[in-house]
Amino acid sequence: MRRRIYIFAAVLMLLYAAASMHLIKIINDSRVITAASQSGTYTVKKITNYGYIYDRNMRPLVNRSDISYALIDPGSCDLTKTFSHILDKERFRSGMSGYIPFLCRVDNTYPEDESNPVIKVKQRYSDDQPALHVIGYTSGGKGVCGIEGAYDDLLRTSTSEESMTFSVNALGDTLDGIAARTVKTEENTAGVVTTLDTDIQRICERAMSGIQCGAAVIMDVASGDILASVSRPCYDINYIEASLNDSTAPFVNRAFSAYSTGSVFKLVIAAAALEGGISEDYTYNCRGYTDICGKRFNCHLWSGHGKLDMRQAMIESCNPYFISLGRNIPNDRLIAFIKCCGFGESSDLGGLISSDGNVPDISDIAIPAEKANLCFGQGMLTATPVQVCSFICAAANGGEMPQPCLVTGITSGMNDIPKRKTNSKTIFSVKTSEKLRSFMHDTLMKESSLGIPSHTTGGGKTSTAQTGTFHENGSEKLDCWFAGFFPFERPRYAVVIIAEDGVSGNVSCAPIFREIADNVTLLGR
Repeated sequence: MRRRIYIFAAVLMLLYAAASMHLIKIINDSRVITAASQSGTYTVKKITNYGYIYDRNMRPLVNRSDISYALIDPGSCDLTKTFSHILDKERFRSGMSGYIPFLCRVDNTYPEDESNPVIKVKQRYSDDQPALHVIGYTSGGKGVCGIEGAYDDLLRTSTSEESMTFSVNALGDTLDGIAARTVKTEENTAGVVTTLDTDIQRICERAMSGIQCGAAVIMDVASGDILASVSRPCYDINYIEASLNDSTAPFVNRAFSAYSTGSVFKLVIAAAALEGGISEDYTYNCRGYTDICGKRFNCHLWSGHGKLDMRQAMIESCNPYFISLGRNIPNDRLIAFIKCCGFGESSDLGGLISSDGNVPDISDIAIPAEKANLCFGQGMLTATPVQVCSFICAAANGGEMPQPCLVTGITSGMNDIPKRKTNSKTIFSVKTSEKLRSFMHDTLMKESSLGIPSHTTGGGKTSTAQTGTFHENGSEKLDCWFAGFFPFERPRYAVVIIAEDGVSGNVSCAPIFREIADNVTLLGR
């Protein structure tokens, strides 16, 4: 009997040891730990969109299309039906190696049903994303530049979310026959409203498609609203890393960057002269060059233009004439006028900042040769396309220069359209404005012009600015400009275009103005 008792006790101890070891194994099984911690349920969440960025008509510039994320259950996934629809193969393989259902991006033909639920997520950027440099981009869930950067806090907190909760067994496997419960927050349409017009932006982008490096800006002449802003080249918004080492600097917003202006600045010199009481009948005899304190300044027409008045000099873009004209404007008054026109100071466009450029000091232009350079837009002077466009607004708008703007305000949703107060200042008289408009009209309409629109009227001025940088063959790289407005009778739009390393303003930029003016006119607005 005693022997039987010992044997029975030994068997009990062995069974206890075996049971204890099995229990320890279960307790340490990660699937059991995960399942136990979730108390029989598992939830996956997905932010379906971040805050919106709108154009002036409340049309979304981001979040314009949907992409799909399917809930994949490794335990029940039918590979033969599913794999061909998977767009993120790496994520799929990683998820299938585990036990817990996961979200994976799928195409639009994925067979969605109760057992194969799908979350629709707004695609932040489209393949043909408009206004790329204005919108900016995100990295690591944070806005880096453009509106994405300037309004990061707002855009990243204005989110919509969808979640799926499903029942699991003790091992974390989904329970058959019990559908996932989907919870979706109300779509949050709060965000930032810009002054951009999507249609005009598209027109401008198409017109600039042949420019490798450059920019274009279109503004409403009365309000200063930037209706379109294009910078070339673009970066690939979906593959940022590919553009990091690009020598053409695709991340630079050239519309907000400063350049030598060249002859478009003759409009500013003409306005300063007219405001200072110098008549448009002021004449100068161009011999093809002028000598300033022993330094020779050539005209582009080496044989000379002969006797010119202000209108003729603008049409012919005669450098010696404007050097002579500028010598009649006192240095202090000239610099004060240029700064009054917004040159030399940065522009706050509603959270985005445009470069200030550079205006020489009075002491700088005390050197006669430096003042001569200034009078035809060279030397120390630099300006941005936004600054030049603001001046063109004043020329076309009775001397009233509006403050340029790119952001109207913040919206709480689609039905909340923010309003902004237009700010402007008078920089010269209506009479001076009328003369500049007339000069620009005659300049645009000259026989050799490549910028004459077919469906509207307007005015413009070209320039071909020296950069001081050269190609390997010794030829100088030129920054080419066109600055203009349309229509002539009742100006509505100011347009400035710059092409780096171009041929001339007339060849490289004037045809772009013509295309923009015609296509915007055909919109019928």
